[in-house]
Amino acid sequence: MAGIINGHAADDRYLGVAPQATLISVKVSDDNGGAYVSDLLRGLDWVAAHRDDYGIRALNISASVSFPESYTTSPVDAAVEFLWNDGVAIVASVSRYLNS
Repeated sequence: MAGIINGHAADDRYLGVAPQATLISVKVSDDNGGAYVSDLLRGLDWVAAHRDDYGIRALNISASVSFPESYTTSPVDAAVEFLWNDGVAIVASVSRYLNS
């Protein structure tokens, strides 16, 4: 995602959609890509706490879950909605494993 957003070749022939943007990386997963919901919530809380410090205006979330949950009861959905209501644009790529 970083390359799509902020990428630029040395000769500036190939640019991302926002080549002048400043990117802040908030890693919530372990070295194998695994994370708990609590890890994601801590990351979302960090963004909320430091939004003004870093001028965060957009947030990309790429995650997958093992067990689907209704948006009406999900703490992640509540945290994302809080950020959205605070003026942060949210882009999410979320998938879930399907039971066969």
